[in-house]
Amino acid sequence: MLQPTRSRRRCLEANWTKINPHPNPSPKIIQHDLSGFAPETRSQKSERLVGSASLENLESEGMIPHLPQEIRLNILFRLPVEGLIRCTSVRKSWRTVIKDQSFIGDYNSWAKNSAIENGTQLLLVHGTAFTFEVERGIVSGALLGDEVYSLHYDDPTFLEHSRIRVPVVPRWNICFRVAGICDGIVLLADDVRIYGYNFILCNPFLRKSVILPHPNVTFETHGLYEASVGFGHDAINSDYKVVMLASLLDELPGSGSRTVVEVYSLVAHSWKDPQIAPLIRIEGRARAAFFDGALHWPASRRENNNCYNFILVFDVSTESFRPEIMMPESVRTLVEVKSLELSLSSDQKSIALFVEDADVLQVWVLNDYGRPESWTLLMQEAPFTSLCFMRSGELLLADDADDLEGYYGLLSRKSVTGERRRLEVTGYEDYTVDSYGQTLQLLNEENASSY
Repeated sequence: MLQPTRSRRRCLEANWTKINPHPNPSPKIIQHDLSGFAPETRSQKSERLVGSASLENLESEGMIPHLPQEIRLNILFRLPVEGLIRCTSVRKSWRTVIKDQSFIGDYNSWAKNSAIENGTQLLLVHGTAFTFEVERGIVSGALLGDEVYSLHYDDPTFLEHSRIRVPVVPRWNICFRVAGICDGIVLLADDVRIYGYNFILCNPFLRKSVILPHPNVTFETHGLYEASVGFGHDAINSDYKVVMLASLLDELPGSGSRTVVEVYSLVAHSWKDPQIAPLIRIEGRARAAFFDGALHWPASRRENNNCYNFILVFDVSTESFRPEIMMPESVRTLVEVKSLELSLSSDQKSIALFVEDADVLQVWVLNDYGRPESWTLLMQEAPFTSLCFMRSGELLLADDADDLEGYYGLLSRKSVTGERRRLEVTGYEDYTVDSYGQTLQLLNEENASSY
């Protein structure tokens, strides 16, 4: 094996920079002392190639055809999404491998496990702010919106990883609402202030999106209603589904509000006809928590002239309701409550309940999923707006107590000590925060378009 010349080394390093956009410095070309050369073992060679080579480097040296399939796949797995997309434009054979559905599934799993092992999980922060347009000192009445989509590391530093873009399409509202995230796909809902029937699924790293057809339940077809949407993965049928629950308010006097459910399938690219749901009430735009193959909503109903709060569970695979989960006893009959919100627990193994009223925020965790007797009151706090748990166990909150202009900033609270600290995210009124991971979902979706 000959040592590469100086010009050859420069060429290889340039090729590396093109194919690998990681912020890490370019790898040095390993030079060997041939006088006392000892051949590498196969395992040593595999480790060196996977750890320090790029696909383009290996191709330029004519080594790709001679590498075992496992090594070639491991090299691909270690590329970020942007690098893989570049590879699809380099060689037809690479494009075939990368767009294969089995490779997409394996890559998504590898990326998720790698993020967990390396502590590089991400949180997607969406912040929105609204102001009235002022012209020559006069408020015109036009509502202006400002928003940000930023990724932050899910660790105590909460450092910003990057800003992402979402599709720019006509909409009824000033901005979209992040209604759910699953496997790198973000569900955007056009329902922030007024009725809007635009729903979009997008993968910000692929810059691909699917615009959903309008649902069957609209103001024109059913009159006044309050709706909430959720998004999850149907693992049995390899599908992604958007579920909309709508409480119909224009029913006959005295009959109460009827609730219907309709399901959108990404595979079929259509909404199924609405079906009658249990007689319940769900707050409009309530966020659903996706866990164990099901969407969970905080819901309520009237029983014997009393209000009863519980958790409604919808299985996205069978498209049917599972048995309801009771809330903690002290919460079941609460009436004067500002909000009931659901999220995942910090270990992602169960669900958490945030109960907010005028005086206090209660945070409950269902330690043993499905067993209501395992609810545990984790903390009581000042009435901040709770967002989600970080993997470290810290709770993300939104607070405007110290801001005279009324704009929220984010802060975190340690579960054990109660210590709070402000984060470098501020200037917006409303926030949503959810776990996010880079995937190749929507790469082969025929109804997806690039943006």
